[in-house]
Amino acid sequence: SDDSTTDDNSRESSKMSLVLIDLPGYGFAYTSEEKAENWLNLMNYFLINREKSLKRILLLIDARHGFKKADFDFLSNLQKLGGSSNNLKNNESSIFKAQKMTKKFTLPSIQVVLTKCDLVSQEDLARRVVQVREQFSDSLIREPSSLPVMLCSAKAGLG
Repeated sequence: SDDSTTDDNSRESSKMSLVLIDLPGYGFAYTSEEKAENWLNLMNYFLINREKSLKRILLLIDARHGFKKADFDFLSNLQKLGGSSNNLKNNESSIFKAQKMTKKFTLPSIQVVLTKCDLVSQEDLARRVVQVREQFSDSLIREPSSLPVMLCSAKAGLG
């Protein structure tokens, strides 16, 4: 028998992969309300149908501004998806409604990532981390995640 083929196959099946999906910009997008609503429906559809493989949701927050209304709205929408599969909007397609009605969605861990941290002084950044952690915890219906707030900066190569 060819043992090298068996070893290659077992190594292949034990490999893990990481796939990052960047969902449409709900907070900073110049678009019509109709298009934004379509993005929200697409995002909901994606989240519900990726439930088994979806392990974490990264919520990117600009360190210069902290949470904005759109971020709180996004968290509220996520929790509605996770709580009841019957939260339907009038303009959702009938296929999406039917699929949503039959699925229960378990919300994965949500982790906050503060971006553009190099554009904020260290003192202000420390305050922002505390503020964001409190706001995030206060906005969750369920027990907050123990995941730390991640800090990153593409410009400075930090994170």
